[in-house]
Amino acid sequence: MNISFTPESNFQTNLDYVFKFATVSIALFNVIFTIVLFRKKDKKENVDKEKERKIQLLKNLVLDYSLGYFYEFFEKIDEDLLLLKNDKIVEAEKKEINEKLGVNFVLVRRKFIDSLIAIDKVLYGDILHKLDELHDHFTNVIFDPGINLSHTPKFNELILEHLTIAKTDVLKTLFQYRG
Repeated sequence: MNISFTPESNFQTNLDYVFKFATVSIALFNVIFTIVLFRKKDKKENVDKEKERKIQLLKNLVLDYSLGYFYEFFEKIDEDLLLLKNDKIVEAEKKEINEKLGVNFVLVRRKFIDSLIAIDKVLYGDILHKLDELHDHFTNVIFDPGINLSHTPKFNELILEHLTIAKTDVLKTLFQYRG
């Protein structure tokens, strides 16, 4: 038996190797591509599950349980702020009203805002900042000697309007939260 290699059989052998190499390369690429896609999909599902968990936590912990404290807070400070409409209010009474406001801001933080830190620190910080700004605004307005809060339009502009805007902003922030 005499085996001879001709250029034609050598070309066929090389072509066979190239074909086998290409087949193995494509199969290997498909395996790697499948693994990468699976991991990305799994990672995305985990992120989506975490977002859903945070939204459920917000709903259960805050909206179902603590939101009543939020509304109660705004009712209390609304009552306290109405005392500022008295045209014969003295500095000591203003100080007492401001102290009551401070107590109410601390209570809403403890009963409502602090529960948000369990869900999301950014959400917690955002809402805390909004209410801190509101408290600072009220303190500045109460003790500004150039502002007459017994004048109804001025009271509405500087007190009631800010109160309503802050309440709406906090609610908007809560209901726009997406995890």
